[in-house]
Amino acid sequence: MYRLGMESDSDLADAVIARLNAIIQDPAIREDVGRLVEERILVGEQTAAHPTVQVQQNAAGDSVLGFLGLLNGVVGTIAEGRLKGWGYIAAVFDDAGRLERFRRTDAVPE
Repeated sequence: MYRLGMESDSDLADAVIARLNAIIQDPAIREDVGRLVEERILVGEQTAAHPTVQVQQNAAGDSVLGFLGLLNGVVGTIAEGRLKGWGYIAAVFDDAGRLERFRRTDAVPE
């Protein structure tokens, strides 16, 4: 993975999460970013087979990619443990489905 001056993928994830959370301090921006996080596009076999890009299957069985799947593909995946292969960055939504913030996937639950 490209390190971009970071010691590890987890360090890069922490830096990206801090910047994402800074960007979404404005409620209007947080709402827009929340919609972006929820959006999915159809992707081809090469993208679906990428080792770090996080691709899902929709109800029709098609491979789809979202913002976090791509972002985690850039940052990298968790190398070991029960979350091995998962992306480091997760979005937290409230009970009404509104984006609250971003956090580490492997962080201790609050």
